[in-house]
Amino acid sequence: MKKRVLMIFLIAVFMIAFSYAQSITVTNPHSGSTWYKGNTYNITWTKSGSMDNNVKITLYKPDHTTLQMIIVRPTANDGIFSWVVSNSIPDGQYIVRVKTMDNAVYDDSVVFNIATPAPTGGTITVTDPHSGDCWKKGSSHTITWTKSGSMNDSVKITLYKTDLTTLQTIIVNPTANDGAYTWVVPNSIPEGSYVVRVKTVDNTVYDDSDIFSISNNCDSGIPSIDFGRFRASLNLAELAIYMHGPGPRIRGIGGIKNALEKSNIKQPVTIKLMKGREVIYNFGVFRPMVKRGGVFFNSMPSMFDLRLTPKQKEMMGRNPRGYKLVVFSGKNPIGEKELKVKGMEHGRVYNNSLITTINPKILQNARLTKKCPDLAVVDIKFSIVRKYSQFRGKVRITGVVKNVGNADYISHPNQQMIVMDMGDPTHPLKTKNFQNLKAGETITINYEMDWNSSSPNEGEFPPTFKVYLTYDPDIGADNLKTNDDCNPNNNSMSKSGKAINDMLK
Repeated sequence: MKKRVLMIFLIAVFMIAFSYAQSITVTNPHSGSTWYKGNTYNITWTKSGSMDNNVKITLYKPDHTTLQMIIVRPTANDGIFSWVVSNSIPDGQYIVRVKTMDNAVYDDSVVFNIATPAPTGGTITVTDPHSGDCWKKGSSHTITWTKSGSMNDSVKITLYKTDLTTLQTIIVNPTANDGAYTWVVPNSIPEGSYVVRVKTVDNTVYDDSDIFSISNNCDSGIPSIDFGRFRASLNLAELAIYMHGPGPRIRGIGGIKNALEKSNIKQPVTIKLMKGREVIYNFGVFRPMVKRGGVFFNSMPSMFDLRLTPKQKEMMGRNPRGYKLVVFSGKNPIGEKELKVKGMEHGRVYNNSLITTINPKILQNARLTKKCPDLAVVDIKFSIVRKYSQFRGKVRITGVVKNVGNADYISHPNQQMIVMDMGDPTHPLKTKNFQNLKAGETITINYEMDWNSSSPNEGEFPPTFKVYLTYDPDIGADNLKTNDDCNPNNNSMSKSGKAINDMLK
């Protein structure tokens, strides 16, 4: 009996000793330190004894009971986690808690501070005019701006072309830096697109407004961008052939693309096919890529597929005149181009056919099925290059482009490119130029990056990867049929990075 009691006592002592041998000690943040929002800091800890291989890290108020946020759950119990302090956290005092996922072992840091970084200097933000606004000559408008930080009490206000270097006129110099100035738009200013610049008289702080237009008649939608002499065209032979199919193509879109880029339009635009005030077809929104060398609408194809109903096609065949492509910034039209219809030599439609509307020779020579290249983004693949720990590793993202058409794609150098981005077209992850691609062949674009499936940025909110093709704006006008992509609608593909998290478990 005594031996049994002794054995139970020894087991209890061993279990107590083992439990005390398990410990976590948070070593950073330090007492009294200040971590600033938006900056990255390392949360560190030490451990002893046998315990869970994963931990969760949380942020608490100094009372140790009021949870502010979950920083990460789970992450490897390896003694370090890099954290970007969220801007949404209120300024104040906090502690960090590191706790094993089985809740058996944890420790709280000492009290530290989270604060908003001190401003590095004054700023001005022009709030009016807005993007797409049209200010009529002779009318009165209030230019408004906000300011923060320390700066000069006076500003000068100027009007610039959209290239941000060509001065159109000095509106006022100086005026009080009080956030508002009323301006009567002079009749002498040419119609066009402009920006307003508000700048302190000591030239230390300034901001440019969104692009807006000045016109004689803003209500009529008079173009504020000159789209030049290019021709956007449609062939009625294709309209006849594809009466019950996808429809004809509008060619010459590169002219619109060129004009938008030369005008330095930095806002998204919408392009619509219209007849009078009626919208026939909406081709969608196109967003610019702003780089140091200028503005580029790489997502805009050189031609549009016009997907109309048979009834719409019949109506177009009956009266093909008066159609136009209209470009909008927001709800405001900033330019338009008449759609030139080719192949029209006869009068009217009968029996749901366009035969009498087009030149019979054109129809006779047109092929119902034609050989042409069709470049398509067919896949985005994820693979693990190297695994650092259970949740961390280096991954490879691979975009696959294939010529799914029935003809070889043969082009000139630097006229086509594959782009991969992660939600921001202005900062692509990788680009790849190519020239030719035979029918049935593929080409790939690869990008490698570190990945942490336990972090909020990648684990909880994984980014979406996009792979797409871009073409030179003049590719449709080079008279080379072998680089006319049959179907621009399959030129892009997106895929969530969630699949990478599944691979790093």
